[in-house]
Amino acid sequence: DVYMSRLRAKLETISGKPLFKTVRGVGYQLV
Repeated sequence: DVYMSRLRAKLETISGKPLFKTVRGVGYQLV
C-alpha cells in the first residue's frame, strides 16, 4: 500500500489526474 501510494502521488503530479483506482478485494486498476 505504501509503494502504491507513493507511485500514485508521483504519477498524479506528472499527469494532474489519478491513474490508479483501488478495487477492494482485487487490487488496483489503471484508469
